[in-house]
Amino acid sequence: MDIFNKKYIKTNLEVSSKNDALKKISNLAKELGIISSVTDVTNALKAREEESSTGFENGFAIPHARTKSILKPAILFIKFKKAIDWKSLDKQLTSCAFVLLIPEEVSSVHLDFLSKISTALMDKNFVNKIKETNSKDLIYEEINKYFTTEDSATNNSTVSDNSQKRIIALTACPVGVAHTYLAADKLKEAGKSKNIWIKVETHGSVGIKNQATNEEIQKADAIIVASDIGLDLSRFNNKVLIQTPIKEAIHNPSELIDKALNSKSIYKSSETKTNNSQKEFNKDEKKKMSVMKHILSGISYMIPFVILGGICIALSAGLGKAIYGQDNSAPQGDFFYYLNEIGSVAFTLMIGVLGAYIAYSIAGRATLAPAFIVSIVGNTPNAIYTFAGIQNDGVGMGFLGSILFGLLIGYTVKWINTWKIPKSISSIMPIFVIPLGVGLFYGLIAIFVIGAPVAFVMGQFINALKSIFVSGNTSNAVSKDISLGVSIAIGILIGAMAGFDMGGPINKVAFLTCTALISSNVNEPMGMMAAAIPVAPLGMGLCTMIFRNKFNKEEKTMGISAFIMGFIGISEGAIPFAISDPKRAIACNVIGSAITGGIAGALGITCAAAHGGPIVGILGAVSSNQFGLVGGIGLFFVTIIIGMLITCFLYGIIRKRDKNNNQENFKDVFKIFKRSKNVNKANLYKQEKLFKNQKVLINKTRGNLCLNL
Repeated sequence: MDIFNKKYIKTNLEVSSKNDALKKISNLAKELGIISSVTDVTNALKAREEESSTGFENGFAIPHARTKSILKPAILFIKFKKAIDWKSLDKQLTSCAFVLLIPEEVSSVHLDFLSKISTALMDKNFVNKIKETNSKDLIYEEINKYFTTEDSATNNSTVSDNSQKRIIALTACPVGVAHTYLAADKLKEAGKSKNIWIKVETHGSVGIKNQATNEEIQKADAIIVASDIGLDLSRFNNKVLIQTPIKEAIHNPSELIDKALNSKSIYKSSETKTNNSQKEFNKDEKKKMSVMKHILSGISYMIPFVILGGICIALSAGLGKAIYGQDNSAPQGDFFYYLNEIGSVAFTLMIGVLGAYIAYSIAGRATLAPAFIVSIVGNTPNAIYTFAGIQNDGVGMGFLGSILFGLLIGYTVKWINTWKIPKSISSIMPIFVIPLGVGLFYGLIAIFVIGAPVAFVMGQFINALKSIFVSGNTSNAVSKDISLGVSIAIGILIGAMAGFDMGGPINKVAFLTCTALISSNVNEPMGMMAAAIPVAPLGMGLCTMIFRNKFNKEEKTMGISAFIMGFIGISEGAIPFAISDPKRAIACNVIGSAITGGIAGALGITCAAAHGGPIVGILGAVSSNQFGLVGGIGLFFVTIIIGMLITCFLYGIIRKRDKNNNQENFKDVFKIFKRSKNVNKANLYKQEKLFKNQKVLINKTRGNLCLNL
């Protein structure tokens, strides 16, 4: 396969930035017939860089992309005329790039080449020869030396010296391409220099390569898991094991090997019994998870069900009412009727998913079946036994039951895992004993003991909220005023919670409560939440566009991403600004979101989809108790715009100017000079010359700063 040849080498490419380089690389690939769409491949390369920089060391980068627009696998070598900032591992400017372009139907061929590239980049002689010449022939000759050698993926896999220390390592990154194999080569190189036997499993985009055998695992002195994704570690039960992000294996492989060999942390699979060693492992390798973190883990698995169900119900309700009238729903047999049924099923299942994955977060997959089933049972009104005159009014335990039983079943199974179980029945514990015993025990408790009281409390809570929002339609003026005030207050509270930590625990508590109320046909709180969710990312994104001189280039790029994320209802787009400037950014987000929530409450905005942002308005999921469907959609957008502008201008006014943004400011000033009608060509030439001198000075300063860093 012609994956690399002389035509794929480009020297003296003029670029001004990383993004400019990625675009020009895509153009070159299009000219070579490697890709079909420049835009698609450029976006794919940029998306990979947003996950983590592909800048390597010694002035090299390894950008890569996998998309359907790539027609055949190819490796390009690009040498830039001037070095640029690529956010490299060693903070140095980048002058060369190996570019991997991978079709969507990927094979393992390119991964062998990637492994050889990373090996070559650790060879100082190779690096120096490549950087010192612009001859395509010499460059091709040097690179081809590595590409034509046998794959070294299994080096150090066998040893004759029994006294040698032995390590098994696993590497994995989210994309499963470059960092997975760079980390593997770094670990192998470090092991070789320390005279340590090391075998590295790569969990990449084509699956597991160089997998360790059971015999090798048993003989290993330690296990290193350098991964940014979850991996199945059950086969390493009772082994010394450390876990770390993959960047540690790339940055500090030698220190990581020493840490593994000196570690006393014994790994225990969640499906087997635990002991004091397990407690030690939990203490050394994991921060103890709080109850809230387990709940948030469950919510993260539930959200896709919420979005699917909410959007289907919203489309059915919005478009169905537009066709059949405001007071009518789609009749049985109609397309929108079945769309509503899909949403209803998703809403039913999400209760079980929440409980199941709270329990899973605590004690592993043996908890999934009992927690899922018991959560569903607890939310089925007809399955709950009523006693002592307690009536559930057709209301189940809802999310409260899911959270309760998720935690109870999770911690119960975790406790059961501490028992000393005979080996003869240990294998059936997670697939038979635990699901049956724990599921029946808590299922009966849900039906006969706590189901009715919890359902009664949930029913009273929902009825109280219904009375607040429905009372606005009564003839009692005093009741209307009280209801309006309470609606505004609730809106302010929900909005403030939505804007405080953008997808964090406080935000999720408000979101979960509003979602629970939707299933009981109380849509007003979600109307407030849906309007408040996008305010923070939209406000921050707009601020980077209006107050440009207060943000650096990277922040402006994040601002565009935040604005897009806000539009589709993802509040996490504002998190980078909250992290870099927490006092000002969070305060402005909370104020803007709270005001939006209050206005939405005052206008009676409702939302039938458990989601937020302008997208739900476009899909027709929002309405208004006071102004109907069309008026509600229009006012929904108005409330979002008001909050966005408040957040934008408040933050833009109080934010301090970025001292490192001088180059951008010079460009802005030069543009002003260029636009001015009073500047003649001679003056314009002087200003341009002055700007170039300033730019040279800034670039020198920036280069010195990069070297110091």
